[in-house]
Amino acid sequence: MEEGGREEEGSPLTCASYQKERPACPLPRDRPIIPPMLSGVSDLQPGLQPRLRTRAWAVPYLNARPLTAFLAGDPRNGIDLHQAEPSLLGREMAAGRVDLALLPAFAVLSNAGLKAADGISIGSDGPVRSVLLYARRPLGKIRTLASDPASLSSNALARVLLAERHGVRPTPARADEADAVVIIGDAAFKPLPGPWQEVVDLGEAWRALIGLPFVYALWAGPTLDARTAGILREAARLGLEDRP
Repeated sequence: MEEGGREEEGSPLTCASYQKERPACPLPRDRPIIPPMLSGVSDLQPGLQPRLRTRAWAVPYLNARPLTAFLAGDPRNGIDLHQAEPSLLGREMAAGRVDLALLPAFAVLSNAGLKAADGISIGSDGPVRSVLLYARRPLGKIRTLASDPASLSSNALARVLLAERHGVRPTPARADEADAVVIIGDAAFKPLPGPWQEVVDLGEAWRALIGLPFVYALWAGPTLDARTAGILREAARLGLEDRP
């Protein structure tokens, strides 16, 4: 997650620089508004018609908040932000009802027509705590698996890990009957009533198997442009800096 610098091409416009044009800035002096090179039509350009706003969707989970908090609070960025579960975002994007979304990596890889924003993702380099596999029997003996209906990437991750590390390819089943269950998002922070023989952090298991981080979701859309990508990167930078 990246971007910043001096007040010229490619750097963010802050309220401190905005006050050179207007004495009353409604945001903190160091709060970025729009990268000037990418600003398109803004209220700094009187007499021009406002640009069409981007329909953007993100997941409603805590791990997405650093990427979305500063998008939701700034009307100048041209982005209307909404929330939905990851699996729904992929379907809405495929149907053409979404311009931009924080999509499951699985959905992005499955659609060659999408452009992804560089340097921004929900990912983990080891334990993630919010993507778990609960197993009622040893992992090498799992025959049935209940996917999380809200997920795409994490369900695929669980199946890859079970196949590659334990040599099993379970069939789908209901959560109350399956040998193992995938749980993602904020719900994963609460223990799932058992009994369970194993609870696997899938981010940690992927790192142990592959030796690389795993990307769960990233900003992507069919018409993603440099202006919007710059706003997304700047919002991510601010969100990460604002974490407690």
